[in-house]
Amino acid sequence: MNYGTLDTKGLLSPHSKANIDKLEMVQQNVAKYVFQDVSRYSSPTAMMNQLEWITLEQRRLIARLVMMYGIQYGLIDVTSDYTTKSHSLRGHPVTLQQIRTRVKPYEASFFPATVTPWNRLPASVVAPNLDVFKGRVLASLQV
Repeated sequence: MNYGTLDTKGLLSPHSKANIDKLEMVQQNVAKYVFQDVSRYSSPTAMMNQLEWITLEQRRLIARLVMMYGIQYGLIDVTSDYTTKSHSLRGHPVTLQQIRTRVKPYEASFFPATVTPWNRLPASVVAPNLDVFKGRVLASLQV
């Protein structure tokens, strides 16, 4: 299920809580369908946990972090004018300066929305290999 995740075709990442909830509801309904339990008293969250599904919001975050990893390590050809390395000694060696915004839609766009979670990654997650990085990010979100 790839609703609301980043892929090679584009990005569907709503910034309003109402739209995020609508997308999450799609995944919850699919979980109910998988269990063939459409009772309004059933817990779709418990079903998703049993299926070991992460939320679409977490999947979008992982996709944004993987994209930022690709940009920072030269795997994706995007000019680095959008990101400036921070001189902070905290965290991992590739911390970035926070992008200041005044407009809500721009605040929810890729670079401003990704810098904060990128900087919060522990140093142990940032790996020299993309596949290792993906696994460590997923593991750090499931803790």
